[in-house]
Amino acid sequence: MALNPSQVYLYAADPPDYQIALGAAAISGIPWEQVMGNFYDAWNTVANGSYLVIAVGAPANNALYYNPCGWPNPSHEAQGSTPFDLAPSPADTLPGRNWYESAAGEFGYQTFLIAAAFAYYATHGSLPSTLSSYPSPISPLHVCDGSLVVAFPSISSCVNGVDSATNLGPVATCLKSHGYDFVARYLGGPCFAGTPLTRSEIQQLTSAGLLVASIYSGANG
Repeated sequence: MALNPSQVYLYAADPPDYQIALGAAAISGIPWEQVMGNFYDAWNTVANGSYLVIAVGAPANNALYYNPCGWPNPSHEAQGSTPFDLAPSPADTLPGRNWYESAAGEFGYQTFLIAAAFAYYATHGSLPSTLSSYPSPISPLHVCDGSLVVAFPSISSCVNGVDSATNLGPVATCLKSHGYDFVARYLGGPCFAGTPLTRSEIQQLTSAGLLVASIYSGANG
C-alpha cells in the first residue's frame, strides 16, 4: 500500500535542487511545504522514522550520509559522521529510523528523473510508463557542497514555468543563464498540468543548450 503524501518529505541542499524537489513533489501529490531546505530539520525527519525522506541532489545526499561540511545537527555528531544510511529504493513503505532514499543524479535532469520516480512511487505504489526507466543514483561523496539552510526559491520570471504561447528563444537563454540545464515536458504547477511542447518549441529550447525531460503531471493521465 502506498504512503500517504503527508508521510513523504524531500530534502535539497542547494537552490537548483530545491526547485527540482518542488517539481517532483508536484508530480507526486506531495505538498510543497514538505520540501525542506534546512539540514537540521532534515536530520530530525530522517531520525524520526515516521517519514520517508528523499535527498534530492548530490549536496543533500552527501550532507545526510557524511555531513562533510560539519553542519550543526541535533545529535551533535562531528564532521564526517552521521547515523544515516541509504534505504532500498524506490519504496512505498517507511524505511524506519535513520534510513533515507537518495535521488542524486550526476546531472540536474537525472536528479529530476530519479526524484520524480521515487516520490511518485512512494505515493502511488507504482510508476507511470514515462518513469519506468530512470538513472541510477550516484554514491554519496565526502565533499562539502550546498548550504546549511536553503530558502524557498525566489523564482525569476524566466524560471517560473515555460509559457508555450511565447517566443521560447529568449526564455531558453534566460533559463540557461540562471544555471538550469533542462525543462520538464508536460510539467505544470502544483495544481495544474502542463501542455505538450511542439517540435518547434523543443528545437528552440535545445538550441539554447537545454535538455527536455520527458515527464508529466499526474493530472495528464
